[in-house]
Amino acid sequence: MSEKIYAAKVKRIIGVSQGFFQTLHEHLNLSAPLRKLLKILANKYVLTALVFAVLMLFFDQNDWFEQHHRQKQLDDLQQNIEFLTGESNKMETQLHALNTDSNYLEKYAREHYHEKRDNEDVYLIIHDTAAIKK
Repeated sequence: MSEKIYAAKVKRIIGVSQGFFQTLHEHLNLSAPLRKLLKILANKYVLTALVFAVLMLFFDQNDWFEQHHRQKQLDDLQQNIEFLTGESNKMETQLHALNTDSNYLEKYAREHYHEKRDNEDVYLIIHDTAAIKK
C-alpha cells in the first residue's frame, strides 16, 4: 500500500471519528467531565495517537503478542544455555579426572563399559520392570 493511500485512509478514519465524537457531543446531554473527555478524544492529535497505538500494538509485524512470544523463546534459550554450560563443565571435570586419576579411570571403565580384570568374573543383575508392574 503506497504511503499516499495509507495517509488518506488514516485521515478519513480520523475525520469520521472526529465527526462521530462531535455529533455525539452535540446530541447527547452529557455532564461537564464527560464533555471535557469527549472534547479531548475528538482532538485529531489524540485520535492519531490512538490509531497509531492500536496499529502498533495489534496489527504490526512486531506487535505486542509477537514480542511476548519472542521474549519467552529467549528465556527458554537462555535456560538451555545455562543447562548446557553446566553439563559442559561437568564433562570437563570428568575428562580431567579421567586423564589424571587412574583409579577413577578404572572405576569409570568398570561401570560404563563392564570392563574386568583377567582373574575376575562380572555378574550383571538386570531387574525386569515389566514383571514387577504385574
